[in-house]
Amino acid sequence: MLTHPELQHVVEALRPKLLGAQVQKIRQPDPLTLILRARRPGQSTHVVLSATPKAPRVAEAEAGGETLLTPTAINTWLRATLSGRRVEGWALDPQDRIVTLTFEAGRLVCEIGGRSPNLYGLDPRGILRASAAPLRAGLSLGAPYTPPPPMPPGPPPRPPQLVDPLEVERAAHRLLDEAATTTAAAVRARLLRQTRQRLERLIDKLSREVEHSARAAQDLRWGELLKGQAHQIRRGASVARVQDWYAPGAPFIEIPLDPKLSGPENLDKLFARYKKAKAGEVQRKARLEAAEEALLKLEIYAEEIADTPTLAARLYAEGIASKPRSNSGGGRHTEAPRLPYQLFYGPSLTPIWVGRGGQDNHTLTFQLARGHDLWLHVRDAAGSHVIIPTGRAEVDRETLLDAAALAAHHSKLKGEPLVEVSYTQRKHVRAIKGAAPGRVSLAAASTVLVGDIPARIALIYQRRREAEVPSGANLSPT
Repeated sequence: MLTHPELQHVVEALRPKLLGAQVQKIRQPDPLTLILRARRPGQSTHVVLSATPKAPRVAEAEAGGETLLTPTAINTWLRATLSGRRVEGWALDPQDRIVTLTFEAGRLVCEIGGRSPNLYGLDPRGILRASAAPLRAGLSLGAPYTPPPPMPPGPPPRPPQLVDPLEVERAAHRLLDEAATTTAAAVRARLLRQTRQRLERLIDKLSREVEHSARAAQDLRWGELLKGQAHQIRRGASVARVQDWYAPGAPFIEIPLDPKLSGPENLDKLFARYKKAKAGEVQRKARLEAAEEALLKLEIYAEEIADTPTLAARLYAEGIASKPRSNSGGGRHTEAPRLPYQLFYGPSLTPIWVGRGGQDNHTLTFQLARGHDLWLHVRDAAGSHVIIPTGRAEVDRETLLDAAALAAHHSKLKGEPLVEVSYTQRKHVRAIKGAAPGRVSLAAASTVLVGDIPARIALIYQRRREAEVPSGANLSPT
């Protein structure tokens, strides 16, 4: 992401903010990214060190952001050795994209060049104690750290473009958002392609079976005509010439035979084929009609539903697409893990996600929701986290009220005639350190007062029943 000259500008811009600063907080938004809050008198700086393959970088964040619920090995090591210490050194390798943060108890090395970016924690003797990603070849924990071999000469780097540490972080998030969008598009395309191919194969198979059923009457007719002379037919005959008493004028016709069979055996084969074709005729026709209807719905939903999770939920619920399955030990198949939320729809079929409580609330808010999504929760009471995945679009008033009604319905305030519900963008929601999963604080929020909740809930569940009805599901608003 950053060239060596750009990285040099970033390191120099951060130097006066970091040297001598005290590291007060260490946050880890993902396994390969660390955000250190360094404090100097009158100034706090959030330095970002990331080995994320799509956006490895050294940058500056405007705030600390969220952190993983369970600290990783490098996070644990840093908190034990770096927290509260002062930064003594901040340097860029003159030949490679390697930045080193030095403090009294060790060093934090950020390698962002090459194919395997990583973060390494070293003790004062240079012994490798922790890493964010798997170790590259030649390194092992408890052994001295050695830098990677020099990069081979390449073309001259482009003129520096990203030189402001804050802008580097903004550019990284744009890049990661684009990658996520591309991934979502690929997932959507694969879902549609595989479902369409499966339905087309099924329709082709059922069409052949229905066509075969249509020939059953002919098999019966031939069998009846062959009855009277089947005993005269010898093995090896490929046709039997008989008079068709069912046709006007009773013309002679030829009935194809299996030369490997005798006459009675050919007769038995015709009647057996007739019985088999007739046995499932009605079911095959019904299945063919259902498959053709499913293919038509697939194309309609693909046009109407832009949100990929909502599209997938609709296709799974109606049996149009097969739910993904994963292999467990011994080759047995198990269903994919359940979602941490229930899916509902606003008046314009905008998806609304309602957390299932506790850890599921935390997962929904901090792992699935994006920063621009709308987050809702009842005020001053326990309840589900509610997310409207906005895709950066404006949320209409009725969808907001429906989401607020769901937040009230799935809370300790269920049954109250009027309920206050807080709402804000997900980026303003912070997990409370040390508190139970799902406990959060808000940096900024608005409030909406929702009433007539039972009527809204009834309409929401009705909308959900019409949109996605899994077999055996209980979708009553209880």
